Amino acid sequence: TRQLIGIVKREADRMNGLVSQLLDYARPRSMMATPLELDVLVRDTVLVFGQDRSFPGVNVQQAEAGAPVLVNADPEQLRQVVWNLIRNGAEAMPDGGNLHISVRAVPASPELPAHAELVVKDSGAGIASDDIERIFDPFFTTKRRGTGLGLATVYRIVADHQGTIEVSSTPGSGAVFTVSLPLVELP
Repeated sequence: TRQLIGIVKREADRMNGLVSQLLDYARPRSMMATPLELDVLVRDTVLVFGQDRSFPGVNVQQAEAGAPVLVNADPEQLRQVVWNLIRNGAEAMPDGGNLHISVRAVPASPELPAHAELVVKDSGAGIASDDIERIFDPFFTTKRRGTGLGLATVYRIVADHQGTIEVSSTPGSGAVFTVSLPLVELP
């Protein structure tokens, strides 16, 4: 009976997660943007993620930003972006590995205005070149139990914040997700 109850609880939790993801994607929250320190939000999210025992052997490392990196963003939505990227990276390393996260302010160049950059790099199996074009599409997944909504939600939130997200990967060498967001302009 205990074993059956455990299975039912796990499946109920899985279904709850699926419904929550679907609702987050289908019914986006209104954005409540405020100036925030992206590096602090990332650090706090990494700290919470470190308490999740679902990914044994995954070593999450965050590089120090040095100076505060200020963006104008909805903290809950941006936290969801960071959480989804960290979780995807961890899921890409079922046997463990290293997940590197960094945040920095990138000065303006002739091609780009100044912006904040969040980089999440895993040491997993990488993403097949045929799949890279589709990973941000709703309901596209290569995971056996995936919903295909995590990265689609990330893409939508980043776009709503006037940012961009790029991915690069070499099969067998992991993946790198780079999120760029406008910096808060200080007077």
